[in-house]
Amino acid sequence: MTTILQNAVVTKRVTATATDENYKYNVAYEVGDNGKVLNSVNINAVDKDGKYAGSMNYQNANKSVNAPDGVDTTALVAMLDAVIAEIKSTLIE
Repeated sequence: MTTILQNAVVTKRVTATATDENYKYNVAYEVGDNGKVLNSVNINAVDKDGKYAGSMNYQNANKSVNAPDGVDTTALVAMLDAVIAEIKSTLIE
């Protein structure tokens, strides 16, 4: 079969997990422009008992954090920043 498509831009979607002393994080992110650009990050957090602890998003250099009262939002923001930094460190220049 003759190939008729030529990839112009490749986008990669990844799922991962992370933990800290209080929460478990389910991470989904998308890297585009052939590994050069972080398009988006979505994180859902649960506490050690599996109870919803919040969600965090990053898209187009904008961050948002949503969490119920009583959740340590400082820890959530710190994890979001750490995840973004780690992903960006793997991008192709």
